[in-house]
Amino acid sequence: MDRDTDQSDGPTVREEADQSGDRPAGPDRPPYGLIVATLAISLSAFTAVWGGWVGLGRMVGFGPVNLLPGIGDGLIVDLAITLPIGIEAYAAAALWVAVGGLVHGKGRWFAGVSAATALGLGAFGQAVYHLLEAQGKHTAPDWVVVFVSVLPVVVLGAAGVLLHLVMEGRKHR
Repeated sequence: MDRDTDQSDGPTVREEADQSGDRPAGPDRPPYGLIVATLAISLSAFTAVWGGWVGLGRMVGFGPVNLLPGIGDGLIVDLAITLPIGIEAYAAAALWVAVGGLVHGKGRWFAGVSAATALGLGAFGQAVYHLLEAQGKHTAPDWVVVFVSVLPVVVLGAAGVLLHLVMEGRKHR
């Protein structure tokens, strides 16, 4: 049959979608179901991770601190929040860089390895907290105190390297 004389039974799926204003189904459509499920999983994990890191932070001595002693006595921050924010946010950022194509070669390798390491540290921190909590301990052993206390410094260093790699990668595009 000739294309000009071909009579179909009606509009195609794409034509119907275009007429209704909706985007057509297919490879160009974002996976909304997966996005919603991932957000739900993230919210659930965030809640558990936040509680675990804050609890462990308090067991190792992170707690309320006046950030402006002698200048302003009203700026009190609980430093226990630095653990879930720093470690888990870094893990998410490094994972994004590793799989998002922001860097290549050694930069991608660093992003992937450091994302996996940060996620592993997060899992380890959760396990330690829940183990200590189940044992009824309110203070962590010395080695846990030292280990957890250096994590913000390690994460700061890794974040600095990651940012540098992304910025360098953008220069060479």
